[in-house]
Amino acid sequence: MMDNSSSNSTVTLDDFTTSVLTGRLTTMTLPAIYIVILLVGLPTNVSAFWMLCGRIRASRSASSTNIYMMNLAAVDLLFLAFLPLQIAYHLRGNDWPFGRPLCHLVTTLLYLNTHCSIFFLTCISVDRYLAVVHPHRAQRLRGARTAVAASACTWVIILLFASPLHFIKLTMDVPQLGITTCYDVFPKMGSVVSFFQTYCVVFFACVFLVPFSVTVFCYLAIIRSLLLGSSGNGGAAASKGAAHVRRHAAQLSVVVLATFVTCFAPCNCVLLAHSLMHRVAGGSNLYGVYKLCLAFSSLNTCFDPLVYYCASAEFRRRLRSALRCRRTSDETSRSFSEAGKPSLARAGGAARRSDESSSIKKSSVSVSSL
Repeated sequence: MMDNSSSNSTVTLDDFTTSVLTGRLTTMTLPAIYIVILLVGLPTNVSAFWMLCGRIRASRSASSTNIYMMNLAAVDLLFLAFLPLQIAYHLRGNDWPFGRPLCHLVTTLLYLNTHCSIFFLTCISVDRYLAVVHPHRAQRLRGARTAVAASACTWVIILLFASPLHFIKLTMDVPQLGITTCYDVFPKMGSVVSFFQTYCVVFFACVFLVPFSVTVFCYLAIIRSLLLGSSGNGGAAASKGAAHVRRHAAQLSVVVLATFVTCFAPCNCVLLAHSLMHRVAGGSNLYGVYKLCLAFSSLNTCFDPLVYYCASAEFRRRLRSALRCRRTSDETSRSFSEAGKPSLARAGGAARRSDESSSIKKSSVSVSSL
């Protein structure tokens, strides 16, 4: 966040703020990252959401894992649906032409995508922990009703944390650049600045640090339980099945922890450092870095389909079935398109054999006449 002197809804920028708003980082790098996220994330999440819905329709019930994954896919799709507005904003030189309500909506969806994803990934981690480490004692905690209640609480908590954004003006006119910014420039008001400095610290602890700690604990416990279980004696089929479970549990652990470390940790840590520098030193030059980390946090929309694949055996089966159907369809269409070629070759061969036989007959007639 940037603090600048204001007059009503217009501001005069300092040199650092001007350099960020007019630099290549915000006008070229950020839209390029968001375009890649849109091109990769939209088709994969639409496909994942469609397969998850098909699974629920087919079985007329939903497991706790599927409920969490459905919510995660819904968050991603909501964000991706309005991402073109964010791309247009940066490509226009950080000029927002879509009005104040849409600015608030896009900003809220940006935070919803990042932090609802953190909570739903944590829910999936706890669900896997209960399934692997406490399979019998935790049957009630893994029911569909529990998953629905946990998902509803997640939405409410994140919306409450995002609610302060609706009490300040996010769009600011910048006459010296001829642009209107969205969530880039704030008026320099002591009460607002002080509130957001405290808010960022609480936000970091509650919405990132606690879920991250829970997730790390869950996967360490899962890996420990699977390693201890693998040391027991069992048949070849049991050993093969256990190895299969361990492999997918390890893959899920790597994907989720990589998502936290790559996407969520930099954004939240830089935001915390940015707010603390404002409190201690009265200013910060980390805003450009924060905007870059915020863009990278949206990469979770590309990683989430990998989570679905590793977390759900049913999702893997449906994906493989869809790919087999696609491959069979391609092979069938290819065989139809090439069906005429062998027949022509056979016809040509038959014609050549007919010519050869007729020539043999002619020569035999000639010889006999001699």
